[in-house]
Amino acid sequence: MNWYNDFLNKLKNSGIADADTQLCVLTEFVSGIPYSEIIKKRILAAKDKKVFLSLLSDEQIEDLENKVFLRAEGVPLQYITGKTDFYGREFRCRRGVLIPRFDTETLVDAALTVLNDGDSLLDLCCGSGCAGITLALERKIMLDLADISPDAVELARVNAEQYGVNAGIFLYDVFHDKLKKQYNVIVCNPPYIKSGEIKDLSKDVRAEPVLALDGGIDGLDFYRYISSNYTYALKPGGRFVFECGAGQSEAVADLLKKSGFADISVKKDYAGINRVLIAGI
Repeated sequence: MNWYNDFLNKLKNSGIADADTQLCVLTEFVSGIPYSEIIKKRILAAKDKKVFLSLLSDEQIEDLENKVFLRAEGVPLQYITGKTDFYGREFRCRRGVLIPRFDTETLVDAALTVLNDGDSLLDLCCGSGCAGITLALERKIMLDLADISPDAVELARVNAEQYGVNAGIFLYDVFHDKLKKQYNVIVCNPPYIKSGEIKDLSKDVRAEPVLALDGGIDGLDFYRYISSNYTYALKPGGRFVFECGAGQSEAVADLLKKSGFADISVKKDYAGINRVLIAGI
C-alpha cells in the first residue's frame, strides 16, 4: 500500500483538501475498479496490507503517479478524468473549457420554471453545453448552443451527441455578432469574475480558460451589454435567465431594469446565495 500513501501525501502536501477522495477517484479512473470497492479495500488494508498490494498493476501505478503529479500541479480533477457530473448526468470535460459547477444547477432549476415544451431556447456562452443540453433532456424544446470558444463549441457538440440531443451549435461573439432568430428563453452563465481578482483565484480555477472567467473591471461587462442589446432576441413574453456571482444580483437586476426589463426575480443556490435572475420584457 506504499504507493497509495506516497501519492496521498503528495496530494496533501500540495494543498488538496479532499486528497483521499480525489486519490480514490483517480485510482478508479486508471484501474476501472469501482470507487466503492477501492474504499472497501482501503479500509481492509488497515488490518492486512496485502489487500492493497495487488490492487493495481505496475503499469497502472505508473499511470496513477502521472495523474497524481498533474493534480498536485493544479490541473483540475475533471480535466484529468475528462468528465464531471451535472444535474445527475455525466458530461465530458476538456482543457480550455470551463468546468460545469454545482451552482449552475440552479440556473437549470430556474429555467425550468419558465420553459415549456415546444419553446425555443438559446444557451448563450454555453461552454460544455451542460445547461442547455440538460434543459433539452428535461423539456421537449428547440435548442441552440453558442460560444466564442471553438473548444467549447466542439465539446458542446460531443455532449449533445452523447445524449442524442439535436441542437444548433455555433461560434458566437456576444459583443460583435448578432443572433438571426428569436427565442422564448435565453439562459446565460457568462464570465463574471472581476479582471483584477483572477490572479487571486485558486490554482485549480486559474487552470481554466480566462476567456470563460473574466467579466471585466467590475465583472458585469456581459450583463451590461446583453441586457441593453439583446431584447431583439426574445420573443414576446420571453425570458432571460442569468447566472451571476455572489454579491452581484442587485447590480445585475439594476442593469436589467434600466434596459426595460420587468418581472425580475432572484433564485438562491443551494448555499443560500443569490445566484440566478429571471427577467422578462
